[in-house]
Amino acid sequence: MKTNSAASDAFSQKVQFSVTLAVTSLSEAQAQQPRQNQGLPKVDFQIGQIQKLGQGIAISVTNRGLAMSPATTVSVAIHDLQSRRLLTTKSLSLPPMQPNQTRRVIVVPPSPGQPIMVRATVDPRNRVQESNERNNATASRRPAE
Repeated sequence: MKTNSAASDAFSQKVQFSVTLAVTSLSEAQAQQPRQNQGLPKVDFQIGQIQKLGQGIAISVTNRGLAMSPATTVSVAIHDLQSRRLLTTKSLSLPPMQPNQTRRVIVVPPSPGQPIMVRATVDPRNRVQESNERNNATASRRPAE
């Protein structure tokens, strides 16, 4: 088999190029932080279902974020459904949560069996910076059975 020497010579030529690298120094704190989405909130609390649980009310809270959440609180307000009168408020502690972890807080209304409206808010004072602050509260007129 005969080879084309001109094509063979062109293929075997060396190509030279130069690369310039710019090196900057980071503070120690910056170097410790992950680079992806740096500076963006990575926690996202979400109030889920509000359900009747025996004589009480169970409220689901999920961390939909990408990072572990700090401890926070869940504020619960219970109103009489007909008169809209505030019956009670509770502030419940919520421990830190892993990403996609769900926890339930349980509150017992002052008069079980009375028609009520329950409003729950996680991180009510907005102390935790989140990717979505709009899903921190919900209300239910008739908690699911």
